[in-house]
Amino acid sequence: MRSTRTSLPFLALVVSVAISSLLTGCSGHSPSQSAGNPLLPPPQPSLTTITIAPSGPTVDVGTTTQFFATGSYSDGSTKDLTSSVTWSSASSSVAAISGSGLALAAGGGTSTISATSGSVTGTAFIQVAPPTFITLTPPFPAVSLGGSQQFTATGSFADGTTHDITRVAEWTVMTTPGTVTLSNTGVAVGNAKGVNWICATSGTVTGSTYLNVTDKTFGNASLFGSYAFTLTSFPTASPNFEAGSFQADGNGNILSGSEDINAAAVSGGVALTGTYSIYPDGRGTVTLTGNGQTRTFRIVLSSNSSNAGDNNGQLLETDLAGNAIGILEKQDTSAFSNSQMAGSSFVFRLGGVGTLGVNRSALGVLAMDSEGLTASGVQDLNDNGNLTSDSPITESNSSVDPATGRMLATVGNSHFAMYMVSAAKINIIQIDSSLPALGVAEKQTATAPSDGGYAFQVESGGTQGRAWMMGQFDLAGASVTGGGETQAIAVPITVTGGSMTLGSTGRGVLLHNTDHGFRNFVAYGVSPQKMYLVLNNDPHAASGVAELQQGSAAFSLASLSGDYSFAAAQTGQTNLTLLGQFAADGQGNIFGVEDLSQPGKSNSAPLGATYTVSPSGQGTITVAAPSSIQTFIFYLVSPGKLLVWGNPNPDANGIALAQ
Repeated sequence: MRSTRTSLPFLALVVSVAISSLLTGCSGHSPSQSAGNPLLPPPQPSLTTITIAPSGPTVDVGTTTQFFATGSYSDGSTKDLTSSVTWSSASSSVAAISGSGLALAAGGGTSTISATSGSVTGTAFIQVAPPTFITLTPPFPAVSLGGSQQFTATGSFADGTTHDITRVAEWTVMTTPGTVTLSNTGVAVGNAKGVNWICATSGTVTGSTYLNVTDKTFGNASLFGSYAFTLTSFPTASPNFEAGSFQADGNGNILSGSEDINAAAVSGGVALTGTYSIYPDGRGTVTLTGNGQTRTFRIVLSSNSSNAGDNNGQLLETDLAGNAIGILEKQDTSAFSNSQMAGSSFVFRLGGVGTLGVNRSALGVLAMDSEGLTASGVQDLNDNGNLTSDSPITESNSSVDPATGRMLATVGNSHFAMYMVSAAKINIIQIDSSLPALGVAEKQTATAPSDGGYAFQVESGGTQGRAWMMGQFDLAGASVTGGGETQAIAVPITVTGGSMTLGSTGRGVLLHNTDHGFRNFVAYGVSPQKMYLVLNNDPHAASGVAELQQGSAAFSLASLSGDYSFAAAQTGQTNLTLLGQFAADGQGNIFGVEDLSQPGKSNSAPLGATYTVSPSGQGTITVAAPSSIQTFIFYLVSPGKLLVWGNPNPDANGIALAQ
């Protein structure tokens, strides 16, 4: 038997070895070794290079590019460092870069993009392509005093793309200091009345438009209710005529409408819808959809009463070969019935072309019956110099449409559509394809004109935009005592005398003796202040309106003062049409804006001019370049209305109305 003592040392040894092994662990060192040499961390891999991707992109101004940084380490590993490196651009004017590596292409050129971590830096290049063209929107807007306008700059690039470059363009304003404040993000604030060029530049390329700062407060609400309109254009040698009406909701929408068209084909009762937008200065755009097409118009409004939103206007079409021009008038819908015309006489004027494509004008007077359904009267017709004088006529009318004011009429063998503007005014379009004509009828309130000076304008064939003669004459009883006229191609004429004879219906003969021969007009009195005229001794068959001059016994520079809307056209030749808004200071200076259109092109530009006024109301407006018309002759009807004529060429004519 073994003694139990001999086994104890062996057990102690086993326990000692086990404990020693546990204390030594994976390090292989004993506790006494660790105490003398502290444990060291394993060696860490070091960052050796930084690579940036993409390495050399080519991008357009205004675009953004996300760069990524990847670190390579001494042990062969890699890591995404995009969010931890410090990003920089050698040229922030070419490309600015954020702390997250997002680069904004600011201008044409090349810049080095760097990503740095500690002492290690990686680089890449970015090539920025500049725009080839810059467009600013909205085009040619207006703001009221104190109002603001956000402009957007869009760059067009050689690769065919476009990009918003508003944030990176350099914004400048070319105007009197303080008139407009312009931010570096394209926000303009109007501080004082005036027209200001707004420019956005990227590199060597600049886009521009202008901003009209006005004290007017027109808007979409200004065009509200029912409106009658007429349009004239010459896409070929023959005119296109249109007459109609539409209803605007005051919020940018044309809810409904109807029109009649006498063009290559006659279309009657065409349904209309559309949209519109009005700037604070009364200018704006209108689209009309009907007859299978959508057309775009420029428009300018002028206040015709103290009632809010009650505004007439003038408009031109910018997308038609003939560049249509016309008028827009607020309708009195309470007058939409035949009974409103009953028992009244209406003086009418029609202009157009005859069967051989020659000038044709008709003037006359019609007395309505007790129901406003039939009428009888007389007319004078000049068909290319072939005269039919004081000829009896009768008319029959359909019922007036209570929604549009439209009715149909027959005079002899001729057929017409009519749109009531009010109980005192009706627009007329002839709807016989062989005899296109457009005109107006007004309620006759007097057959004899008042004494005084009259400003007048007659157009070839009585057609808008075909000026033939404009002038002023003085009337005293049955005598013409003097005046002055301008005939087409800048022919100044002095009126030396003449006479005026009238019949009981208001029909009369107006004779002007001049230093260039006599002018023989047939006249029909509309009111004590207004008469319709047709030039009878001339194949141009020119017809138009003469209005009593009011507001001053002797006109002066101060007679032309304040804000005005205007429109003029030369139809059938260059087909130049223009409209706009200007302010006259009463001291001979004008500033404003104009929209011009010709087949295949249209543009808008600031309008700077000077003017003169004679005591008779005749004056000139001299326009600074680059206007298409350098000189306008005008005759004041009153301080609120002037007849204008570009003379000598192009001889676009029209009217300007106080806003």
